[in-house]
Parts: sequence; C-alpha cells; structure tokens
Amino acid sequence: MEKGDGTMRKWLVSLAAVLSLTIASNSAVAETERETETATWYEKFNYVAIGDSLAFGINEQNNIGNGYTHFVAHYLADNNVLNSYSNGYAVPGYTTADVYNAIENNTARLINEGINIAELPAGTLDAIEAADVITITAGANDLLKHVQRNNNELTIDFAALLAEQQKVKTNYENMLTEIREVNARAFIYVVGYYNAFAHLPPATAAQAGQLLGALNNTIASVVEQHDATFVETADAIAQNVAAYLPNPLNIHPSEAGYEAMAGEVIAELENDVYYTPYRMFATATSPTTVDVRWSAADYEDTLQSYNVYVDEELVAQVGRDETEITIEELDPATMYEFHVTLTDTFGNEIRPLSTWEVTPSEEGNYPFTDIATHADRTYIDRAANMGFVSGYEDGTYRPSLQVTRAQIVKLLTNALGLEHTEEAPFTDIGSYADETKHQIAAAYEVGIIQGTDGKFRPNEPVTRAQLALMIARAYTYIRGEEIDVTVSSFTDISSYNEEAQKAMQFLYNQEIATGWEGKFMPGNPTMRSHAAKMIVNFTDSFMR
Repeated sequence: MEKGDGTMRKWLVSLAAVLSLTIASNSAVAETERETETATWYEKFNYVAIGDSLAFGINEQNNIGNGYTHFVAHYLADNNVLNSYSNGYAVPGYTTADVYNAIENNTARLINEGINIAELPAGTLDAIEAADVITITAGANDLLKHVQRNNNELTIDFAALLAEQQKVKTNYENMLTEIREVNARAFIYVVGYYNAFAHLPPATAAQAGQLLGALNNTIASVVEQHDATFVETADAIAQNVAAYLPNPLNIHPSEAGYEAMAGEVIAELENDVYYTPYRMFATATSPTTVDVRWSAADYEDTLQSYNVYVDEELVAQVGRDETEITIEELDPATMYEFHVTLTDTFGNEIRPLSTWEVTPSEEGNYPFTDIATHADRTYIDRAANMGFVSGYEDGTYRPSLQVTRAQIVKLLTNALGLEHTEEAPFTDIGSYADETKHQIAAAYEVGIIQGTDGKFRPNEPVTRAQLALMIARAYTYIRGEEIDVTVSSFTDISSYNEEAQKAMQFLYNQEIATGWEGKFMPGNPTMRSHAAKMIVNFTDSFMR
C-alpha cells in the first residue's frame, strides 16, 4: 500500500461489528441551559470568574457584553469539560480590596447568569471552594484612581501610585491565601492587564505601558507563590489596538479584544484541564498490523460512536460497546499516527484521549537487538523512541535484568523532564557520574525518592513496591494532589505502610501495573522490561 499517494487508501478493519452511524445534527442550546452530561473521557469543571469589569464583560461602549470569561467558558463547554460557569462574582469597578472583601465576607454573586449555575453556590467564598477553575482580574482600578486623563495627557500621582501598588500586592497575598485555604486543588489563572492608553501620543502611551508593566510584575510576583498562573495579555491586545480597543475614550476591549485575551488564558489552561484517567493504546502486533484499544467514556447513554483515525483519516466508526479494533495492511517500517475521538448524541465530536505514533517494525528493526520477540517489545521500543531508556554498548537492552535504583531514577527524570537546582544529601553517590548525581538530586528535590540513613543505595535493585512509590510520588508532583484510593485488590501488601499500599493499589487501578492471582509481589525486583512498560503506561495516563 502506498502512503500519501493522494488516492483512497484501502484499510482492512477487523472487528466483530463495525457500524456505519449517522451523526445527529448539533442544536444550539441557551447558555443557562446548556447540556453538561455529555459523553466524555475528561473531568468536568466548575468555573468561577471573580474580579472587575474585565471579568464581568463590560465592552468598549460601557455595555455588558461577552467578556474573556465568556469565551473561556464556551471553550470548555465546546470541549465537553465544563460542568458550570458564572462570572456573577465579578463586579465592575472592583479593586483588589473589594475582591478580597467579597471573598472574606462570602458576598453573594451580583447576577445569576452563566452555564448550569445551579451547580454553583451563590456566595463568593462558597463558589471558590466548589470551583475547579478560577480566573481573577483585579488591580487596575486600584491604580486608575491616581491617574487623571486630560485629553492626550496623563496626570499621575506617583507617590500615591507606589503606595497603592504595595496595597495591591498585599491584597493579592491575602486573596490567594484565603482561596488556597478553602481550595488547594483548583487551577487559578490571574489575568494581567494591557495598555488601555495605547491610543495616546507615543511618549504618553509608553509611560502608561511602564505603569502597566509594573502592575503586572507586582501581581505576577505574588501569583507564583500560591501555585497559580499569571496570564499575560498585553502583547495580545497590542497586536491590533484598533480592533481590540476601538474606542479611544474607553479602556475596555471590544468583543474581539476579549476573545484575544481568552486565547491567552486558554493557552495556559489547556494543558491543565485535559487530564484524564482514561487511556488509549496502539500496539504493533506484526509488521503490517496495529491493535488500537481505548477506555470507555463516561455518560455513555449520550455516546453515539467512537471514531478511529489513522494519519488524520477516519477509518472506522464503532458502536458504544466497542473499545478495540485492528488495523491491517499497513506498510512495514512506516510511522503511522493513531487517535480515537467520540461523537455524542448531540453531534459533538470530542477531542481524542491521546495520539499514538506507531511504526510497525520489520524483524530486527527495533532499537535493541534482543527485544524482537519479547512480550514488552512495544513498550521498550516506545520508551527508547521517547528518550526514556537506553541500552548497552553492544546494542542490547537486556530486558530480563533487574533495574537498579539509579537506573529507574534516570528513567523517571527523563520521562518527567526534571532538572536539579541543588545537590542531593546522599553520602553514597559521590563516585557516580555527574549526570547520574544530577538525576538523583532532581528526583529527590521533587519528592520522588527519599533514601534511608542518608544513603540512596543507587546500585540496589528496585522492588515493585519501591517503584510503585516512586510513580505515585511522580503523580503527586505533576498533578499537585495526593493519590486517593481504597486498598482492596492484593493479599500480600498488608505489611507495608499506608503510602506504599496506596501506591500499589493506584498502579493497579490505573492499569500501570498488574498482579498475579491476587498478589502484587511487592518485594520482587523489577525487571528492565517491566520498568519501561510501567513508565510508558504512566506517561500515557497522566502526561499526554
């Protein structure tokens, strides 16, 4: 079969029943009644917007319009990851002190508008506690009261401005501390300001830009200390001032300007919100065949079909009860890209779980000479292609060898992209190469490894329990939350501490590792093949 010849490809699809399905037409839904329980693989979020007129959506004519939070909410809804949204907690004219007081006093939202707002409490602090995504815009009104515009000139009380800037910093510290006290898990995005005086003569506009930069820097310095994200918008608005700030006498953006701001927020949150515990695999089973399988979606009553793509071409639609398919007659030694989407009964096609690149290998075409017939060859192949593992000088991988603690740290730090900033405190790693010491230091720094009695014991084999602990701690590092599981599956782990038991159960629940006849075999050493498989499974589940 020729790849990329512009003709219709011949795909052979092996499945018990492949269904040709008619996709239902999509119908518009009122914002406050929008369907939220549609089929999805992804977590659904409560989105709360707080702050000033930008969060509320005042436009360039001083009317209520679609602000940036509206566009962010609809992006989440269009991708089926929104449960509820309201910007009623934002109030035009609010300063940072006003926002903090609204949080502290649990002030009721100003308006009852949004999407599925019945899911959100009326009180600001209560809503923050229930939120999964929070955006904040506040600070400009604090400073604007010390800036007077006279035609094309600005009169600025610099002494008062500097004092006010310090108050902004203090208010943000109080605000974010209070938010984190009631909600440690939410994604928080603090949205920065643009130059609202860009229409003025160049010297005056530049002066205003400097004030804006100082305000943004002040806010950003606090945000970084509270596990939140500062979102720059100044450059986005500056790209088209005429369209985004069309009224020279008004500091508010047009709808297009708000959409540009939303784009900056979406660029930041996109990597956060598309976490899913569900997974997809594409595995080459022969030089011309790939098996594709995936997890079933939630809310399957609203699921119409799964859609299987090869190199962006739809090759099959299968029914809701099917979660695997075999693609045949592929070209050996040719890379293919596979992904699976779903279509719900409203006609929405939901983004894929992940994309897999697979190259069906001819005999001997693997990166190592000793894995062609190994059961875990696909995982070892992928781990090598992703730069997680390396072999020996003779070209072998030696999959049956036990993996050492230093080797597993190398694998994990490569997979997570970790860099060290300080040295590890272990007394038994001094004779190792600098690269190895740096990898151990990086893993120690983020809490993946701990050591005993000041020693790391880098050359000792890693047991299955120890690797489970490292992977669970890696999850906590990248997700910012502890694992929460009920230990129930294994009969041979009760002698281990609670953290280790939960780690082993977590790996089993996420299909990262399996047991045997009700046992996890926690004390057994981990083979190099199993280590590659578990790390690949982990990255596919939580880092794709």
